[in-house]
Amino acid sequence: MSIGYSSLDVFVRFKETVDIILDRESDRMKQLQTAAMKLSATRIYTYMHKIACAGKGYIFDDIPTDTIEAPYVEGADFIIGVSGNSMEPTYYDG
Repeated sequence: MSIGYSSLDVFVRFKETVDIILDRESDRMKQLQTAAMKLSATRIYTYMHKIACAGKGYIFDDIPTDTIEAPYVEGADFIIGVSGNSMEPTYYDG
């Protein structure tokens, strides 16, 4: 004789344990999906060309700007391009 999960008595500890595990796994999967959506989200940013460089630098009033679509980063307001290799290996040209 086989008893299905849905026919178990609510007072049976096994059913309570399974319900708890299913609820926790459901919450965990929702969190993973939310995190994956954040990683795949993009935003349009102001792009300040290659102004991060050693040397003369730029006056912020004279910066050539454009717009660029890039992955969403919480707290980021704009993107600054890198010119040269003086900041490698942390940042690369472009």
